[in-house]
This record gives sequence, structure tokens and C-alpha cells, in this order.
Amino acid sequence: MCGRYAAAENPDELKMFLELPDQSIEPLAPNYNVAPTHPVYVVDELSGERAMRIVSWGLIPSWAKDAKRPWPNARADTLAEKPSFRNAFAKTRCLVPASGWYEWQSVNDTKQPFFFQRADHDPVVMAGLLEAWKNPETGQWLRTMTLVTTDAAADLEYIHDRMPVVLERDEWSTWLSPQTPPQALHELMNPTTAGMVSAYPISTRVNSVRNNDSELLAPLGNK
Repeated sequence: MCGRYAAAENPDELKMFLELPDQSIEPLAPNYNVAPTHPVYVVDELSGERAMRIVSWGLIPSWAKDAKRPWPNARADTLAEKPSFRNAFAKTRCLVPASGWYEWQSVNDTKQPFFFQRADHDPVVMAGLLEAWKNPETGQWLRTMTLVTTDAAADLEYIHDRMPVVLERDEWSTWLSPQTPPQALHELMNPTTAGMVSAYPISTRVNSVRNNDSELLAPLGNK
């Protein structure tokens, strides 16, 4: 699974990196400890062209009676079958940009956090699914997102057995396009980082969501 990630880039930087048309969007503060229910940037093509929007992390299916059980992750191997995800997988996929993500390695009775980032230090672009849920009490709409996860790549599985699906630039359009056949989508979800992603141990300060600063990304032992 992926339970936390970092999103420190400002929207102007992301728009350039993601090759988006110019648009105005509310600037979110850098978040070095993104947790479920936090507002985050995603990129979709719901309007016919690629655009950025702000959503809440943790998918609420459109048919849910309430928002008490958000889904932060969705397993790649069951997207097409699970009622919570199959509609979004078929129709409303998105890109989720990030500085990187966190995962915890179990060692005896302790858990050591690691930070995962691209080896070239560009933003990580993860595969996500979008949903729109209408609050039956207020009539307000809430857009939510879940991260698609897969088996960890061979060079990373010593830390944790799961990881987000990381998409390369030439895969973004395939993931977003409503015309992409299911087989092509499943091929994108194979863990093939091949050294693209690196990881290093960090301080256990990241364990608390209340800690939210750039020092969370510092390699363990660095001052």
C-alpha cells in the first residue's frame, strides 16, 4: 500500500512539467506528509483536454451512502472487478504528481520509514482513479482520488511488497485516454521501475502527520 507521500512542487512547476495548458488553480501549500483526506493535485482529461484539479485523497464511490470509508489505495489486479473501483477504472483515471512516497520496512519489532523518489529527482507521476460523490445531506459534490498500487519492483521489494504504479511520460496519455483498451491499461500497471526509483531510510518523524517539513525527506543520519 501507499499511506503517505510528499507533494512539495508548486502548481506552476507542475503545469510546466506535465505539459498542461495554462489555467488558474488554487495554490496548495507544500505538503511533505500527505495523508488520506488531504487536498492534493491530480491531472485528468475529463473536459476533453488535460487539466489539473484539487481533490481529496481517499476515493468515495459514487454510490456510497456516506464518506466514512475513503479508499486511499486500489490494487491493480482487482480494479476491473471491485465495485468500489471498476467505474473509475473504466472512465475516470488520473495522474497524481508527487515528490515521492513513503513506505515502512518491518525489521523485527520495528518499522523503518523509507522515502522513494525518482532517481533523476523529477516529480513522480503515479496512476490514480477519480470519483465524484454527492453528499445526500448537503447536496455538495466531493471529488476524491485513490492511488493504484501493484507488486513492488524487484529492486524495491526488500523494503515493502507493494508500491504505487509509477508512470513514465510516454505512458501518461495512454493512462488518461478513455479509448485505451483494458489490456493496455493492465500492461502499464506492471512493476517495471528498473532503477528509475530509488529509496533511502529517513527519520521516524514522518510517522506523525503533525510533522510536515522538508526535513522529513532528509536521509537518516544527515544533519
